[in-house]
Amino acid sequence: VSTLPGGQTLREYRIVAVDKEFEIAPGVLFPGWVYNGRVPGPTLRCVEGDRVRIEFVNGSSHPHTSHFHGIHSAAMDGVPGVGAGMIPTGGSTVYEFDAFPFGCHLYHCHATPLKRHIHKGLYGAFIIDPDPARHPDQAEAARSRRFGTPENREVNEMVMVMNAFDTNFDGDNEVYAVNTV
Repeated sequence: VSTLPGGQTLREYRIVAVDKEFEIAPGVLFPGWVYNGRVPGPTLRCVEGDRVRIEFVNGSSHPHTSHFHGIHSAAMDGVPGVGAGMIPTGGSTVYEFDAFPFGCHLYHCHATPLKRHIHKGLYGAFIIDPDPARHPDQAEAARSRRFGTPENREVNEMVMVMNAFDTNFDGDNEVYAVNTV
């Protein structure tokens, strides 16, 4: 986290897509494509209006992208044929945009076939907290959820992403999980 010359907060992340076999149930291995070696990928968090800069590196054996839900330029949308488009094996790009609107969003690979890339594990949570100056009531509620109230500072927050796996690729999920556990 740093501050840009105009005073805007800059949050920088690095996401690397890799091929990884992981255990989704005792003795059940799944050949995944993952961000930063895990499913879901790392949770990205910022405040509405922050500048977000994501260095995306494709260390996988397939072309991939990163598509961030929210409102930003199409060139930063991670869609094949737009902006940097598909990032080939060994390639990289930088996605950069201002975070809007506040809310719980997601990010995922937008390479085709889209369903397969998400199914293999290329997704994660993208949380934009409300800007305290624009939404003081929302921002205080979000701060209280993250850090507790003065009466109870022990409140913790955890992101839970439900996911499922079609282990025999027959079109039906055999294993359901939260954060792949």
